[in-house]
Amino acid sequence: MAVRPSPKFRFWEFGGGREGATAALYWNPRYKFAMTTARQALGRWGEDAAAQYLTRKGYALLETNARTPYGEIDLVARLGDTLIFVEVKTRSSRAYGVPETSITPQKQEHLIASAEAWLEERPALHELDWRIDVIAIERPANAAPRIKHIENAVTG
Repeated sequence: MAVRPSPKFRFWEFGGGREGATAALYWNPRYKFAMTTARQALGRWGEDAAAQYLTRKGYALLETNARTPYGEIDLVARLGDTLIFVEVKTRSSRAYGVPETSITPQKQEHLIASAEAWLEERPALHELDWRIDVIAIERPANAAPRIKHIENAVTG
């Protein structure tokens, strides 16, 4: 797979993958290394887009890619007295359905367990209410990205 900077447009191009998939991303040091596939690049782009979206909506971003024994939480944010754990799903087409349909019951269990584990490590935040949201992003090749924010998408 070729990873090369494009000095003219200041973005990185990731080529290869299934059916010659490519992704072009505005340059960010986070993408420079350890990016192995176009799918991973798209996922990272989606997480960045979701973080920007939440920030514009007034959320305070507390952590990205929070690791727990039960899995990773894409984004942890706060809005007032509520903690929000966010799962970001990004797709470049609807060939396999809309992004939010990929949250299986097993994934929901992992999200709940991950959120509870994250909170256990931070006793000062135990008094806050919390929820799990999903941000579904569609990024078609020749159209503007579409962001769908589903609040309280996962309940236990």
